[in-house]
Amino acid sequence: MSMPGSTFNKAAYDSCDRKSKTLLVEVLTRCGFTKSMDMDKELYKDGDVIVKDNETNEKITWECEVRQRKYYDKIIKGGFKTIHIPYRKKTNPADYYVVFPDTYDEMLIIKMESIKQSKVIDCFTTRGDDRFFDVDKNLANRYKINSDYTIIGEGKL
Repeated sequence: MSMPGSTFNKAAYDSCDRKSKTLLVEVLTRCGFTKSMDMDKELYKDGDVIVKDNETNEKITWECEVRQRKYYDKIIKGGFKTIHIPYRKKTNPADYYVVFPDTYDEMLIIKMESIKQSKVIDCFTTRGDDRFFDVDKNLANRYKINSDYTIIGEGKL
């Protein structure tokens, strides 16, 4: 698919990528998980964060995404009925997908299995034609993040 007029901004990616992964690890640590990865090693297609559930010893993989606050708010406040997740994530082995606003004060968590079962649509974006999973926003759980990395509430949108 063509991506006219857009180039990959590695500096912007790195800034958001590191911050979102660090925040997720802090939140999950407060929830009783243990980090099971080197934060300085880019996992690329293997998910962004890997933690261990201290009760079950199960490893859980997370994929992070950061969206501009104005677009995140359209999901929360009803402007968007669905959440578009890039179709290229179809082979991502993560168990969960996390969407942060660029203010990093809350997050949406969606089971990756639910994303992969969603219909696929073609959209024209500022980067050209692209494919997305068209995910029902009711499949996401919303959490507010306190300054001490604890979370408030678990609510459907």
